[in-house]
Amino acid sequence: MQVADQENEQRRRLEQAALEALNKPNEEVIKRNKLNQKKQQVSDGGASETVCNPLGQIHTGSNC
Repeated sequence: MQVADQENEQRRRLEQAALEALNKPNEEVIKRNKLNQKKQQVSDGGASETVCNPLGQIHTGSNC
């Protein structure tokens, strides 16, 4: 019975870690988005509509 409890606890931890990983944005994606945002502002004179996050949501203005 103790082995089954340990396996269940390990499975629960792994499932929780997987959920957290899905909800946490990838740091590399965030860095690339920021870099691309800066490049886009330089090339288009700082247009007010830019993509500010890895989900592709649009924010207006520069307060992303």
